[in-house]
Amino acid sequence: MPIISVKNLSVVYGLNHALRNVSFEVNAGDYIGLAGPNGAGKTTLAKALLGLVPVRSGIIELFGANLRTFHEWRKIGYLPQKGSAFNSLVPATTREIVRLGKLSGKRFPKRFSKSDNIVIDQTLESLNIKNLADSLFFELSGGQQQRVLLARALVSDPQLLILDEPTTALDPQSRDNFFNLLKNLNRDNKVTIIYITHDLPSIGPLANKLLYIDEEIVFFGKFTDFKEPA
Repeated sequence: MPIISVKNLSVVYGLNHALRNVSFEVNAGDYIGLAGPNGAGKTTLAKALLGLVPVRSGIIELFGANLRTFHEWRKIGYLPQKGSAFNSLVPATTREIVRLGKLSGKRFPKRFSKSDNIVIDQTLESLNIKNLADSLFFELSGGQQQRVLLARALVSDPQLLILDEPTTALDPQSRDNFFNLLKNLNRDNKVTIIYITHDLPSIGPLANKLLYIDEEIVFFGKFTDFKEPA
């Protein structure tokens, strides 16, 4: 059973198609590079998978359940584009932001347990940001902020991780460390990854498949078989 199954998906904004008749499947353990030109619908596709934008037509299934009835959001971690990831004016600390990642799996009243705090500390430590636990988010560098937001996505121990151009604010060393972290999550923890990017040379050696879209699917398969449109 695929983790994601998309059949004949179309998304329309006003009179314009953002996605048109998109169909594909993602299997457990896949590392998918999602690419395409500006305005091709990459972010829209990610948001559609998460139920964040209205769908004109088509079917989306997550872990075998129709999106309309899917409730196991703790299985999915999402790191949106940096500009929309978090309001940097909110005076929240690193720990407070990461704790938000635990809320999706909780029922009312949403209380944090001792074991939750242990997992939060372990996640911070795994990303080398435990020393920033009490630091205000807006005071951190771009690379540090991305690691905090990744920790928020990882703290629920997701089986699927969707990342929307997460390295745009990172310096080369931080970017390499970020790629290595994702590689280890995919290889060792079997986390399925969908990575939205413009940088095909960087993601090519890591991802096992490429999904290239331009409103509709242009290519879906191995990187070695792909020829970028002129």
